[in-house]
Parts: sequence; C-alpha cells; structure tokens
Amino acid sequence: MNKITLRRLSVLALTIAILSLSVSAVSYADRRFEKDYALYFETAPVFDGVITAEEWGEPTLVLIDDGTVPSSFSMRVNDTGILADPSNTPGEQCSIWLRWDKTYFYVGVTYPDTAPFHQYGDGSGEFWNGDVIQFGTDFGGNFEIQNLEPTASWGPEYKLHLFAECSNDNQDYAFSYNYTDYSKLRYAVNNDGAVTTYETAIPWEGHITDNPAGIKDGKIIGFAFTILFADDSSDYYGWLGWGDNICYNQLDESRVGNNQIKLSSAPAVTIPEVTEEPADIIVAPEQTAAPQTADAAPVLLLALVLSAIYLTRRNRQN
Repeated sequence: MNKITLRRLSVLALTIAILSLSVSAVSYADRRFEKDYALYFETAPVFDGVITAEEWGEPTLVLIDDGTVPSSFSMRVNDTGILADPSNTPGEQCSIWLRWDKTYFYVGVTYPDTAPFHQYGDGSGEFWNGDVIQFGTDFGGNFEIQNLEPTASWGPEYKLHLFAECSNDNQDYAFSYNYTDYSKLRYAVNNDGAVTTYETAIPWEGHITDNPAGIKDGKIIGFAFTILFADDSSDYYGWLGWGDNICYNQLDESRVGNNQIKLSSAPAVTIPEVTEEPADIIVAPEQTAAPQTADAAPVLLLALVLSAIYLTRRNRQN
C-alpha cells in the first residue's frame, strides 16, 4: 500500500470520526426538557384499577418505543442505560394521564402486559426489580425554573414515588426514598390479563414545603417518569421514560432534566353539551265556539212566537 493510499485512508477515517462526533453532538443538542399540562379533575375518579375516558379523559402522553431518542426515551436496558435493540422490545408503550384537583396530583398509567411480574412489592427486596412505575415530582418547579443543572435536576421539594402490584399476593404497594407515611397516598394497581393499570394520587398537603394553598392554575411542577418492564425472571429487562434522573445510569451528556408540567384549570373530562330541542308545540284543532247566551236569545224568542201561533190556531180549530 503506497503513501498516497494510506494518506487517503487516514483522511477518510478522520472524516468519519468527526462526522460521528458531530452526529452525537447534534443528537444531544436536540434533547431538551419537554412541557405539558395537567388538567383539572372536577370530579375525582374511583380508584378501582380501571381508567376510562369518562373518568380520566384522554391521555396526556403516549410513550412508544419507536427507536427515537427525544425526551421520551426508547427502551433502555441493564444498569448501563444503553438503548435496547428495538427488535428485542418491539413497540413497548404506555399511556400517561396527568391530573390535579385541590387535594391531589394524579398520575394514571396503562401498559399492555399479558404476563405481569413483580416479587418485591412487600418491601422484602429491591422494589424496582419488576413491572413498576416510578415518577419524580418536584413541586418547586422543573430544573430550569430552579436554576439547576439537568444532571442534578431535583430541588429540595423533590419526591420519588414507586407503585407496583406484587405477583406473590396480588396486593398493591407503594415505596419512596423520601418519606415513610403512605397513609394519605391513594393508589390502585390492576392487571386484567391484557393491560396493567396504575391509578395514583399524591396529596399536596405534606409534600409541598412552600405554600400548599398556592396550588392553582399556572403552577409549574418538575416531573419525570419511568416504567420498568419485567417477565418471569427476577429482574427488569428495560425501561421507558419521560424526563431524567429516575434511572440514574444514563450518560450525563444525554440528560434533559425533569420536564415541566403546568397545572391547568381546563377540565380533564369535557362533558358534551346537550342542546335541548324545542318542545313540540301541540296545536289543538280549531273548535267552533259554542253560542253565548246573548247570541241564543233571538232564536229562543222566535221559537216561543212560533209555539204561541201554533197553539192559538189549534185552539180555534177546536
């Protein structure tokens, strides 16, 4: 191989390396936190492990493993947080509902799952090793509002919440690193053989250190979400997320921080307006008015006169 060929190969290799770095940089640069709204519950849902449009409205988010890497991540695996081979996890997805009222912040989730598996819901092991949802709430706002770096995006009002149904006893469990009193949490987890449903509610009281009474339309919350997937093994095989810093083994340069959720007074469930049709007006058929007493007087008088004439003639003949 001559020097010219080597030189050309070196230039080609350098060009490929630069292009690779450029693509990576662009990919990371395109990653940024996202924004969405939590709509208002005028009527709180029933916590029965079933989410319906009549109770919850339409989902806020639908996360799908389509191989792209915006803030809504593709499937990640192992403790390295690397992207999974899409062919191994085809079409993993979940739907998320974000809602609120004066008492609670609600998170509902549905995930197609014909073989739910979770062994650690009773607190005997690592809670996250199985089918489980994890989401972080920062009632002080998302990282940008608090002037935090995306790699350390949780502020002092951060709470982490985990919910699962245990395969051992089919009971629902909650877990958190940040508090131990679950008495005010509301949650129900259910699998009907095809779909796992999570209904959860985090009380404002006790979870906001700065003015709980200030929860209102326009309030901004930092939020990130992860759902972990498992089968019949003793560990999860991957996760799908929205926002960062739930599963921490992810490259810092690819983080986006927690996302920004704004409370909205718009109703979660829109009741269709029923336009009442005007009542049918029943028109009675026209009736001939009965003659009044004054109108009948001439007729009666004529009858009396005729009767008198008839009687007079009859008497004369007799």
